[in-house]
Amino acid sequence: MKNPDFSNRLIQAREAKGLTQADMARELKMTQQSYFHYEHGREMKASMIVKVCAILECSPGWLIGHEEEGQHLPPESPLLKRLKEAFNELNNKGQKKVVGYAEDLTGNVEYCITIKKEAQNSEGPTEAVEGVA
Repeated sequence: MKNPDFSNRLIQAREAKGLTQADMARELKMTQQSYFHYEHGREMKASMIVKVCAILECSPGWLIGHEEEGQHLPPESPLLKRLKEAFNELNNKGQKKVVGYAEDLTGNVEYCITIKKEAQNSEGPTEAVEGVA
């Protein structure tokens, strides 16, 4: 029996991650046509559901319609997509440098949404403080 919720959620999750059917097929080591059939009603084995959920970062329960969690997956921002594409073109040394730059920027209030600030007394806990976006 076809489950339209499953098909709709599969498409929704894939699009939210900014992936095409061809991307999914490549990740799952199958043809695009085979993947297409999953989005249009073909039943999927549990082992395949687990693989798909790992790629799409959603729970199997949500994907098959038993949970509401994850229903509103945020679309990937264009900036994050560009960053991922550029990052993936770098070798290991370049990727480490990018991570270092990002870590340096997270310590500067000018570039962060939140920063960690030491409490007034040195024994106090660390607290999050709103910064300038």
